[in-house]
Amino acid sequence: MQCYRKAVIEVPLTPNMLSFLISAFCVAFLFPGAQAEVDRHLRVSEAVPIGYQVGYVTDKLPSALDQANYYVVFPEPDSMAEKVLTVNENTGEITVIGELDYEKETKLTFLAIPTSGELTIKVVIEIIDENDNAPTFPISEINLEISEYARIDTELVLPSAVDLDSDMYTVKKYATVGGNVNNVFRLSTSKLNNALYVDLVVNGQLDREYRDRYDLVIEATDGGDPPK
Repeated sequence: MQCYRKAVIEVPLTPNMLSFLISAFCVAFLFPGAQAEVDRHLRVSEAVPIGYQVGYVTDKLPSALDQANYYVVFPEPDSMAEKVLTVNENTGEITVIGELDYEKETKLTFLAIPTSGELTIKVVIEIIDENDNAPTFPISEINLEISEYARIDTELVLPSAVDLDSDMYTVKKYATVGGNVNNVFRLSTSKLNNALYVDLVVNGQLDREYRDRYDLVIEATDGGDPPK
């Protein structure tokens, strides 16, 4: 049996990867003292309009605003940061140029390398979620059959609603808003992995001779203020 201490791994370079490697090489060559980083954290709502000023790379404006003071690099090729943000290389002002969407990306990151040779600034912008999605059920109608002899507390599984927003604004409540004559049914919920599941529970005596059909309307609401 042979044992290998070394292995050759071939990794093909895509155009995006090659571009990033060239950018990284240029940064290291042009600004050899800029390997270390300091962090800069900002926050912005996903609902801000295009043209909104998020902030600046640093708290203090550069002294000379008529020249390029930063070399800006977007290090994550799959991120939408470069498509939705622009950075003024003279002032360090960060402006929104595209629609922000928390459901697609919760943080945007770029590097601002001072041309003065000072420490590289890693800017992380946290996207704040807004309640811009309402809960929806996977189907609009479901047919269930149940015996008139079903016991009280018999449970029937219902499809759960889904809300694309963050946990703060996800589904918080289910309610029967129509068709529950004499309250013969009630809803029971359980939570698992931040998802709220719902069952239909027999709450009273069923009598086919009195009523052979119930058309129930179930509503899901989220944690927004006001809720959706």
